[in-house]
Amino acid sequence: MHPLTRYYIHQAGGAGGSGVGPIYSLPPYVQRGHGIGDYLGPLFRAIKPWFFSGAKAAGKALGRVALRTGVKFFLILLTTQRDTKTSFLNTFRILF
Repeated sequence: MHPLTRYYIHQAGGAGGSGVGPIYSLPPYVQRGHGIGDYLGPLFRAIKPWFFSGAKAAGKALGRVALRTGVKFFLILLTTQRDTKTSFLNTFRILF
């Protein structure tokens, strides 16, 4: 017998002459399906379109506010001839 084969058999627990033991054995409980994912998956697939449509609307609203704020900031900066820090603080005092 080849020395590497003998080493493998010894490591696998078959050194007593019984050969290599079972390589794969079934556990006492075999899970079928995806467990709780079988129930939650369809629920999340049903909710996902509503979530993304709401997120899209929120993103558009946030983008509009950001654009208006940026325009106000640059208008204050250009029309009042103040430094950038003062214009920035005045813009955000108006918002909040």
